[in-house]
Amino acid sequence: RERIQSLRSAAAISERHLSVLRINAFACGWNPEAKDHNGTSAFEILGRLGELGLALSWDHVLHLAGGGAVGRPHIARALLEKGYVLSVPDAFARYLGRGKPAYVPRLKVVPAQAIRLIHEAGGLAVLAHPWEVRGLLTNLVAQGLDGLEVYYTGYTVEMIALLRQLARQHRLLQTGGSDFHGYEIAPNNILGGVRVPRACLTTLLQRHRELTPARA
Repeated sequence: RERIQSLRSAAAISERHLSVLRINAFACGWNPEAKDHNGTSAFEILGRLGELGLALSWDHVLHLAGGGAVGRPHIARALLEKGYVLSVPDAFARYLGRGKPAYVPRLKVVPAQAIRLIHEAGGLAVLAHPWEVRGLLTNLVAQGLDGLEVYYTGYTVEMIALLRQLARQHRLLQTGGSDFHGYEIAPNNILGGVRVPRACLTTLLQRHRELTPARA
């Protein structure tokens, strides 16, 4: 098995995402403002929950995040452990989801900025679950997009075939994933539930080796 370090950046295109496949584990230069904002958002969410009488400890939430970036799923689990909600989905439905009392919008960069930051960090920028925004590919490719998530949970054979064609047309890497965020949040998105051809990994690693010196 081969593990590839990766992270995701939200970009302001129809609420979709640019996923980042970072091959070099020690890549540096990734957007520090985004990390700081994630923490600030989490603090603000905890503040709003506190105003609702749902006190949570920041140390507890940080522990649930394993010392990494804190997100709403970690806050949802903290709410569950404190007995404030019945389940993680219940936490989102009552407090953390869009339009709910403790919802705080995330800072989003524009695609060109996200791609530039990814490249500066030594990574490859891949458009995640792109079906609904595939019409934007020409513009994204012009901005430096490296790849397309062709294989994804729920994509039919016909959808995959069209995305493969688009990837070849624009000379983009082909990647895939299940979009696993935990069984409590998305039970149908199973870890390892999407088969991605080995050739995708081989091409990904080769492209990274070719581009990293040029971007250094």
